[in-house]
This record gives sequence, C-alpha cells and structure tokens, in this order.
Amino acid sequence: MKFKEKLSSPQPPEIKVEEVKEETDADLENYLEREREFIFQLIDEGEGRAVIENLAMLASVNHRAIAQKLFDSGYGLSVLNNLDKFSGLNGREIASRVIEAGAGWAVGDNLDKFPEADRRPIVLKIIDSGQSWALDGHLDTIPDLDQDIALKLIEAGNGELVLKNLDKFSGLDDDTIIDKLIEAHEGWALANHLDQFSAAKRKAIALKLIKAHESEAVAKNLDKFSDADRKKIEHQLNDIKSDTTK
Repeated sequence: MKFKEKLSSPQPPEIKVEEVKEETDADLENYLEREREFIFQLIDEGEGRAVIENLAMLASVNHRAIAQKLFDSGYGLSVLNNLDKFSGLNGREIASRVIEAGAGWAVGDNLDKFPEADRRPIVLKIIDSGQSWALDGHLDTIPDLDQDIALKLIEAGNGELVLKNLDKFSGLDDDTIIDKLIEAHEGWALANHLDQFSAAKRKAIALKLIKAHESEAVAKNLDKFSDADRKKIEHQLNDIKSDTTK
C-alpha cells in the first residue's frame, strides 16, 4: 500500500531554555536554603564548634552568614580562633567585634592569622580600647612597628611594654620616648629599664628623672650606672635630700 502523504517523525516538544534555567535556579536556591537552615539549627543546638570543624564541607553556604550566626550564638572566639577555616570574611570587622566585647587578648593571640595589611589598624584598635596589655608577647607579629605605636602605647599607660621591647621598634628617637615616658608618669618603669640605653644616655635620663621629682626611682637603680656617674648622681641625690630637710 502506498501513501500519498509523506509521513513525518514525531517532533520533541520545544525546550524553553529560560524556563529550565529558572527551575534549576529555584531548585538550587531551595537546596541552599535547606542546608543553611540545617546548619543554623545545629548552631542553635550547641554544635557551633562542630560546624566550624566541618566548614570545608559547607562551601556552598555563605561563610559570612555562618560566621554571623556563630557570633550571634556566642561562638565569636571560636570564629576568631579558626579564621583560616572561613573564606570571604572581613578580618578587621571580626577583630573589632571581639575587641569591643572586651576580648582584645584573643585578638592579640591570633594576630598572626590576619593579613599583614590588617594588623596595624587592628593593633591601634586594641590600644585605643584600653587593652594594650593584650599585645604583650605579640609585638613580633606586627609589621612596621614604629615610634607612632610606641607613643600610643605609652599614652595608654603601657610604657613598660615599650621599654621591654625597644629593640623591636624601628625609627625610635630616644629623647622623644624618654620625655614621653616621664610625661606619662612612667619614671619608675624608665629607671627600671635603664640598661636598655647607653651609659651616656643613662646619666641624661637620671638628670631628667631627678628634675621630674622621680629621684627615688633613680636611687633604687644606682647599680645601672658606671662608678663615675654613680658618684655624681649620688651627690645630686644627697643635695636634694638636704634641701628637703631644711
């Protein structure tokens, strides 16, 4: 039997690419939302540290959102201690939140985890917050440790930290540092660390301290002077004592 009409093969329905893309995007968004809700539920149930330990398997969920949830749930220090496990976080923002919460010590302990470009502003934030003591033992991790930071530490009442680490600072002017310490009433700290300065400079410091009415601090540190200088300083101290008893 012959057909007069030419039979045609059935045609597949037209695929609308935009509709498929929208459906795929919606499915992905729903999946990510379910995963995010699951992660947040774990954090709410006290499993914040477990979430942090498994961050590598949670790359599909925005780490900033996870970090925010962890902070809000009391895991801020855990976030700080595991900065290297997160991606896309603003290091300065994290540090600021921890410092403002009064835990500058934790930021100091983790300074080496921040990019070098972020460390100086973070250090200044710690000093300005009145937590400069948190930097003790961590000055080696601060790039460009200069006179500006030294002066800020002295102004914050931590001249002792500067004096113990004079060799770690660059571009220091001894006289500027000495005058700032005396001005900040850090005479005792200065006298206790006279051995950080040259013999000639020690004598000059002693005279400045005596003039600033810090003669007792000098008297308690006479062993740090050469024999010749010690005799001259003792003579001046005796003169002062005589004047006060008249």
